[in-house]
Amino acid sequence: MKYWIIFWLWFLWIAYLCFMPSVPSPPAKIPHLDKIVHAFLFFILQGLALWAIVKNKQKLKLTVYLQYIIALLFYAIIIEIIQHYYIKGRSGDLLDVLADITGAILASFLFSKFIR
Repeated sequence: MKYWIIFWLWFLWIAYLCFMPSVPSPPAKIPHLDKIVHAFLFFILQGLALWAIVKNKQKLKLTVYLQYIIALLFYAIIIEIIQHYYIKGRSGDLLDVLADITGAILASFLFSKFIR
């Protein structure tokens, strides 16, 4: 149970970060830094979900990985829609969704190779 609490806290942290109004800032010195951050956030989120599953003594099958990737895809899309229509100074970005899912897929791949 405590592992799922950590997952949900990270889930809410992502929402908080994504729903904050945008503030003007100088351009990042690292190209596409925002996409790296998106991938990192969802990498951790997927990793936490998979870790919670393993700690609850459930088996990880391909269908489980895919279910969570699809769930996170919907989460990413919903975040971008809300940003586009409801958050001042923010806009939805399909590339953010792609970065999010890339992070989740990478976490799934690494988890399947190194943690069983």
